[in-house]
Amino acid sequence: MKEFEIHNPVHVHFGQGKVKQLGKITKDYGKRVFVLTMSDIKKLRLTEDAVSSLKEAGLDVVEYNEVTAEPTCLHVDEVARQVREAKTDIVVAIGGGSVIDVAKAAAICATHSESAWQYVNLSNRPPQPIHSNVLPIIAVPTTAGTGSEVTPYAVLSNDETIQKGTVKSPYIFPKAAILDPELALKLPKNLTAATGADAFTHALESFMNVRFRSPYSFMVANQAMSIIYKTLPELLHNLHDIQLREQMAYGSMLAGLAITHAGTTVAHAMGQPLGARLHLPHSVTVSIFTLPVIWKTWESDIDKFAELASCLNGASVSELAVKEKAKCAVELVDSFFKNIEMDLKIGQYTSDQTIVDALVDDVTSYMSRPLAQHPKHFSDDEVRQIILEAF
Repeated sequence: MKEFEIHNPVHVHFGQGKVKQLGKITKDYGKRVFVLTMSDIKKLRLTEDAVSSLKEAGLDVVEYNEVTAEPTCLHVDEVARQVREAKTDIVVAIGGGSVIDVAKAAAICATHSESAWQYVNLSNRPPQPIHSNVLPIIAVPTTAGTGSEVTPYAVLSNDETIQKGTVKSPYIFPKAAILDPELALKLPKNLTAATGADAFTHALESFMNVRFRSPYSFMVANQAMSIIYKTLPELLHNLHDIQLREQMAYGSMLAGLAITHAGTTVAHAMGQPLGARLHLPHSVTVSIFTLPVIWKTWESDIDKFAELASCLNGASVSELAVKEKAKCAVELVDSFFKNIEMDLKIGQYTSDQTIVDALVDDVTSYMSRPLAQHPKHFSDDEVRQIILEAF
């Protein structure tokens, strides 16, 4: 067994109605709270119980309701400026991955001197150092997708350089995460599917990451995939089923734990540059590449893919030989993405194939690190072929 580490300092509070305990949980970390969310989340009244709980606990609350989806570094800089001006000492994020990522990055920039983009860790450019004086963060996810509530990551875009990258620091682990499945009950079908596919892909890529996967990350990734594979299709036909929402919240959190300990691979290496160039949601772009990537990967990692087949549908593959099981795993994942209508193509969003050369350059330069963590080495020509197949 190879050496590995397990570390996750996030205090997770899981269960129906837990958001009403936000004030009690938050007051241990500060007295003046900057609450971040999106206007749509505010309109759905998903922040009411949270803000009431904070005020009932005697905390001063400053609300910011204008977080944008797929946030840019300039947006984070503006949020950080407002956090500083409000003299708040804790940041609470109520929303999906974009809101939590903005909270994390703003919590850095509020106490550091550089623009948010300088803290993004690109494969071909080291980030500026992040120090321990980052403001404490509380995450309250309203989707089951990114798992950002338990990770040390924040994904940001740069519209000037046309790049999307990840901030990584142990100091942006949230102090606490409140996983209340009731907050996801109003999530529409398309976003339920997209965020669920994102969570599944996180678990799948950490499962495939040959550089950093460990017995622990493998265990939580397998459990996450098993839960999401079984739960998400049923949830899409029963959007208001609270037990299914609970399962998805748990599965997404496990997927977040998996990427915390093992990281991502090729679908993210390709998906993030595509998102930067076409301004597409993260969940869409990683879904676009997941199927073409695993169809070209399984024969390079047969034993693990055979285990994946058993994880997803053990009864149906129990009599198969190892190689047949491995191929069956890819077929099961392929069917899963088709079933939830996330078997997406670039051509659904643009017909402009002139972006292919730029994407190849992006993937093999500033996203080369996750590319190198994959079970199969992809040459520049093979990267190009996958992108073309994804059209």
